[in-house]
Amino acid sequence: MRLIYITYLVILLCNSNIFNLHAQNVWPGDANNNGIVDGVDFLYISTAYRATGEERNSSTTDWVPQALPSLWSGSFPNGLNYAYADADGNGEIDEDDLEVVEDNYGETHGTVVPDVYSNGIAGMNPQVKLEIQSSDVKFGDEVEVKIIMGDSNLPFNDFYGVNMKISYDTEITDDDEEWEFEFEDNNWLDPTNSFKLEHLVVNDESTGTAEIAFALNNQTPVTGFGEVGSFFIIIEDYVVGRAELDTIQIVIDSIFTINENLITSMTVPDTISFEVSRESTNSTSIANEKDFSVFPNPASNSTKIRFSRNLEVETVTMKNTIGIDIPIFVTYSNLREVLVSWESSIPAGMYFISLQTEKNLFTKPLQINIH
Repeated sequence: MRLIYITYLVILLCNSNIFNLHAQNVWPGDANNNGIVDGVDFLYISTAYRATGEERNSSTTDWVPQALPSLWSGSFPNGLNYAYADADGNGEIDEDDLEVVEDNYGETHGTVVPDVYSNGIAGMNPQVKLEIQSSDVKFGDEVEVKIIMGDSNLPFNDFYGVNMKISYDTEITDDDEEWEFEFEDNNWLDPTNSFKLEHLVVNDESTGTAEIAFALNNQTPVTGFGEVGSFFIIIEDYVVGRAELDTIQIVIDSIFTINENLITSMTVPDTISFEVSRESTNSTSIANEKDFSVFPNPASNSTKIRFSRNLEVETVTMKNTIGIDIPIFVTYSNLREVLVSWESSIPAGMYFISLQTEKNLFTKPLQINIH
């Protein structure tokens, strides 16, 4: 009789969450628990943004399994608990968890279950289009590639986020430079610049692959079309013996587009090719104001000035609307980027940043928000 009772108790416990709970591990960044950290995990975290639950004991973002102390009250539509999206284990899903996806990108554990991407059909589904900012690309240039989503005939409906797998030619791209991404100000996903957008960009020069993901973080989908932002790649400098004219191709291989409930929709990918010529770009002036940008704008305590070509800047200054100089701190990262910061005591309002080269002076407005 006692043996029967013990057997019944073991069966009862096995059917409960007591054993299963302690067998469940979080791998930091693998939010959908499919065995690999990638851009789809970024989308999962974005849909669960601001969810809270119990912290993990002695949590770390290192790529090691960590036991769940308890399940959270919320779950993804497929039943997976939100606790898997808490990459840093602090009990809240936020931008720090998104950063762990980038840190642990490409890590794997166990058996990887691939995500199902849904490429669409041209003329039937909305398309993500790629467009280069300048048709005159030289060796040594930074190339801005705009991302344009849909059009008036085929807009994106109930859009929440997207991840794109990209392949590209590596022979003439600079393998020392990581890709960067910037949202277009007042884009249709966030027309009021209310900082409800997140993004991820990673590239692997050794394989010629990249992933770009961006998503909302407020659980509210949007409908629309138009330019969203741009990513930036660096072309290698010209070396003697190389062909004076070359071509580079960038291909969106697969697209994973979701609404706020992680329901995927079919999206048409795109491919672009452009020529790169020998003419030197090591100039000390820029042609016009379109050759440099200020981002973020609006900003709170710092911003970056980015140039499309190598540029030797003599001075950078900032003035308020009545022409009074504002003290700033300038850090020259390289010949294509300058970091500008200022004291936190500066009041919110409109300012003007100017950069002086040997031949030109260019000025752009900058909105500073309250810190």
